[in-house]
Amino acid sequence: MLGRFAELKNYRQSLFIIVVLVFTMISVSFVYKYKIEEIMVSALKQQIVLKSKGELEAVNHNFNRIISVLNLASLSISKSISKGDYIGSARTAETINDITRVSGFLDIGITDLQGEVLYGFKLDDQDIAKLKKIYVGKTVVTVTVSKYGGNYDVLIAVPVYVNQSYVRYALYIKATGDELIRYFNKYTLYNDGVNSSLSFLLYNMYDVVHINEKTQNRLLPKYTVRELLDSAREKNNISIRQKQIQNQVIDNLYVFQGNGLPAHYMSIIKLPYDGWSFVYMIPASELDDKIRAIMTMFGFLIIGTMVILTILLVYYEYTVESNRKKVYNLAYFDEFTGLPNRVNLRANYEEVYESTYQNKIEEYYLATVIISNFHILHNLYGTEITNRFEQKLASCMKHMENSSFTPYKGNNSYYAIIRAESKSEVEIILRKLFASAQSIDGIEYRSLFKAGVCSFTASSMPSNIDDIMDKCSIALYDHEDENVSRNSIVFFVPEMQEEIIRQNNLEKELIPAIYNGEFLVYLQPKYDLNTNRLSGAEALIRWNYKLQRLLPPGQFIPVFEKNGSIANIDNFIFVSILDLLKKWKDLGYRLVPISVNFSQVQFRNPNLLRDLKERIRGYEDIIRYIDIEITESSTIDSQDTVLEILNELKKIGFKLSMDDFGTGYSCLSNISLYPFDTIKLDKSFVDKIDVNNRNSPDVMLVSDVIQITKHFGIHSLVEGVENIDQRNILRDLGCEYCQGYYYSAPLPLAEFERILGEDKIFEDWR
Repeated sequence: MLGRFAELKNYRQSLFIIVVLVFTMISVSFVYKYKIEEIMVSALKQQIVLKSKGELEAVNHNFNRIISVLNLASLSISKSISKGDYIGSARTAETINDITRVSGFLDIGITDLQGEVLYGFKLDDQDIAKLKKIYVGKTVVTVTVSKYGGNYDVLIAVPVYVNQSYVRYALYIKATGDELIRYFNKYTLYNDGVNSSLSFLLYNMYDVVHINEKTQNRLLPKYTVRELLDSAREKNNISIRQKQIQNQVIDNLYVFQGNGLPAHYMSIIKLPYDGWSFVYMIPASELDDKIRAIMTMFGFLIIGTMVILTILLVYYEYTVESNRKKVYNLAYFDEFTGLPNRVNLRANYEEVYESTYQNKIEEYYLATVIISNFHILHNLYGTEITNRFEQKLASCMKHMENSSFTPYKGNNSYYAIIRAESKSEVEIILRKLFASAQSIDGIEYRSLFKAGVCSFTASSMPSNIDDIMDKCSIALYDHEDENVSRNSIVFFVPEMQEEIIRQNNLEKELIPAIYNGEFLVYLQPKYDLNTNRLSGAEALIRWNYKLQRLLPPGQFIPVFEKNGSIANIDNFIFVSILDLLKKWKDLGYRLVPISVNFSQVQFRNPNLLRDLKERIRGYEDIIRYIDIEITESSTIDSQDTVLEILNELKKIGFKLSMDDFGTGYSCLSNISLYPFDTIKLDKSFVDKIDVNNRNSPDVMLVSDVIQITKHFGIHSLVEGVENIDQRNILRDLGCEYCQGYYYSAPLPLAEFERILGEDKIFEDWR
């Protein structure tokens, strides 16, 4: 915790807050200490009063029980006398025994008006004198000196009536201290939870009668109360507290201390019998100890609260600091690779801008790096392995990081600010990076990289790095490298930006050019090698730019393929060929298959089949003369989707051809996997053929491919045939069809229709 606390940015502020909290709580505790003690004392005193009232009810109940037993016995004796029995008869003795059995008291007797004891326990003259109130019909409850010495005994007497009209006898019980304690504790358990509490009876505020085993033989109450009351009687100036005790103010709690004895709290409450009071006492130390315990607990509570607040504050500060670091890392670092991100790059670029501006000699380069075969790796190995290739690149960039090489991670690319003296030095650094990052353990295939690089100095660098990043992207995607099996580094030059502008303009002009009739369909004838007769054609596009000049396809087709606009060209050609075939049919021309190209973009259109079905409505009888060509690269992505679409096209009635077989990532399994009618071997096969050596590997390769197509019942066609020697060797190898400049260049429609109409056998030439 202390180590973490030391890491906090605002630890001084936190310490200050903790000190303030501690000081505040201590101050509050001191200010309210006495008030809290006063409240607690008042509450505890109130509890004592309530406890004493509870015990008082028990005492009253016990006294009433004894008197009720005597009254019942008195009524029974009265009835016996009325029936002629005398005092001392068997019936009287039985009644006396019943009292003993019920109450447990042994000293029971009956006396008459003259004080003569007629039956039972004999009283002395002093006790008999205390029974005078009996003869006026009152119950007597008084104290008398114990015949055993020590504590007082209690004398309880009720009148006995004769003929229910006048009192003639007194029925009494003289209860010793032990008997009284046993009786009281038989029906009531005096246990208030305070071990040193005392409860007893006072007669005439002076004589002590014990009713609780806890107070028996303890002289403290007796001497203390007497001392208090005696001092009150002897002094003329009686204190308010003593007057209250003498006047029996109920619900008050008194504190007194005498003869060196400890202070006590005392509650005194009157009983409904003349001269009797109930006393409940507890040592003041008992309450003081409770108060001290509570105050100690309160102190610990304050300390605990401060500790908890301190921990919470430190935890809060630590959490805030941790979250701040997380937010900072999320904002300035790539979570996947741990490299600084583009936000970080922009921030650091400002520092580079300042340092470069001051030192105009140094030259910097920004390189944008991508894995050029990323999609191929993903299709081959899946996401997990592709992520490992990315992490390997990031790890190598981190390893190369120094004052001259600072790596960063963008959304789908990597960046590096490189300080170098020349482009060749930059190339050395990047190729070293590519070499170290291109392979991972356990994977045979290697990743390939491409980098777009832009240089900047104080005189050329913009204040915003986005301009440099855009130039790197232009260099990165300026052209598709024909050799996809190697790493490449492209440096930005201004002409690239001009080319981007030109391509954007072409894209904007595409749709208007279609509506203006600037695009023209040309047809390049295809010939049967065995008969030298015209067997079909491939539809190609030409752009009569602004109706002024023809643009070569190489100037606009790659642009539209890159931005996806090529689908508009495909659709234009498709519709044009539908109209052309219908026209030929109406004119009675011989119909030959016409190939139309479907680019890879078409297969990304989820509505491709629906759109085609709409376009061919009314042309169903000529569908079999349309040959749809797709490049082999179109089958690499989403093979299942492409296969499903091709099968549907086949069901509709279209012919299918694989174009440019042998370029890119050729795979012989595609020949059997997809429902192609024709395989078109790319011109590169023809260019490699040695017409003078028919046993050369290139010739044998072409021969094998042709034989494989025959094995699967697929026609073979070679494009790019430019001389008779190439034609002858291909025919001898078993190739069925070919096209190329040997036979004809792409022709305008009118010229092709002329050849179609003549339907002549092609004459060979050299």
